[in-house]
Amino acid sequence: MLCALLPQPRYIPVLAVEWKDFCSRPPLRLLAAAFRGPYDSFVISTPPSCPIWMILASLPCDPRTVFKPEVPLDSPCLRQPNHTLPSTSARLQSPGDVWEALHADPRAANVILPIAQKQLTRQTDLSKRDQCWIAVFSFGKVDFVLSVTNGDNGQYPVFIFTPHRPHLRTREFLHPRLLRLAEALHASMPVKRVYSVFAPDEIADPFVACWTHLTGVQALRDPYYHAWSSYCSRRTFVSPKRQDTVVPGVIFQLRPAVDTDLSGVAELCYLFAKESEPFVLTRSAAVSEARKLIQQQQVWVHTIRHENDLTRTEHVACIAAFTRNSETVATITKVYTPPDWRRQGCALRLVRRVTKHLLATKQHVALFVGRENDAAHVYHRVGFVGLANDAEEYPSVESWIELGLDPAKVQLGHW
Repeated sequence: MLCALLPQPRYIPVLAVEWKDFCSRPPLRLLAAAFRGPYDSFVISTPPSCPIWMILASLPCDPRTVFKPEVPLDSPCLRQPNHTLPSTSARLQSPGDVWEALHADPRAANVILPIAQKQLTRQTDLSKRDQCWIAVFSFGKVDFVLSVTNGDNGQYPVFIFTPHRPHLRTREFLHPRLLRLAEALHASMPVKRVYSVFAPDEIADPFVACWTHLTGVQALRDPYYHAWSSYCSRRTFVSPKRQDTVVPGVIFQLRPAVDTDLSGVAELCYLFAKESEPFVLTRSAAVSEARKLIQQQQVWVHTIRHENDLTRTEHVACIAAFTRNSETVATITKVYTPPDWRRQGCALRLVRRVTKHLLATKQHVALFVGRENDAAHVYHRVGFVGLANDAEEYPSVESWIELGLDPAKVQLGHW
């Protein structure tokens, strides 16, 4: 079953697709036929102001469930077969099983769960219909959750989460589900919106193959990003040694960034993006990003001042940002030290301090680190697990890959 992921605490608009439009495009005719046949497939429409597109469909092994207007999920009528399409004013609550699956493994779901929760608190532009969440169910269980969402700096890649461990992800399991997932995405989003897919390796590759089959848009030969997921807990956290905290002749501070740090933080945001092709930023966009990070208290700085500097100039030598945060997991999303300050322990000190700060209120701190990135050694020294050639010992540590699609046929976003 493909099911919309919706914020649970309140009713919100679901899908902005009219039935006539649903049947008008070739990839949707199969779903329209399924709606009348054994495969449960249907759409819920909302007023033109709805900002979120979502498609509902099911695999044949699932019982039919049609969501009706303005009724909670535990209502008996939601469990009854019904072929009546909801009205254009239909609103519904989030399927609880989807939220439960995301909350059951918030470390692995850190690319989807915090963004979905943030959507609840934001005043969205109701003239846009450019975000969607799609979940795949079979045998009453959540198999996949896919998101197409936007960040402060632009559109995110397609993110895919699964609660299933790697040993269960056989080709026989993956292919039919990922194909339906790709069909639903094709039905609800413009092809040009899907510029890349970020997911565990064994999911990203077959999903992009399905997407290419449906759309003709080819994947790039080289991935945009190939990384290990990792996490640190209070149990694995490694406290600093004296030689990590004392540097002769240097005065440094590790603290949340404040307004007076704007230019320094912006410069490092700009340089970080410059080294992260194709997701570069203009100078003005870097200033905008830095301002938001500071206002939202989601970035710390490592500043340095030399004792013999009569001007008492304080330099921002490293930044660490954490922008995807749920109730129990914070995610470090950006760490950058410019070349002039590297090999002085700045990243180690700052990441350790930020991680300690986050663990005061969270159970885990998660991050992604490039498979060929020397920073993995730094994170290992802080207490992030699975980064010392021991990933197999930690089930939640996986290899993730971001596969880019042909830039000539898509519109590049930013993350």
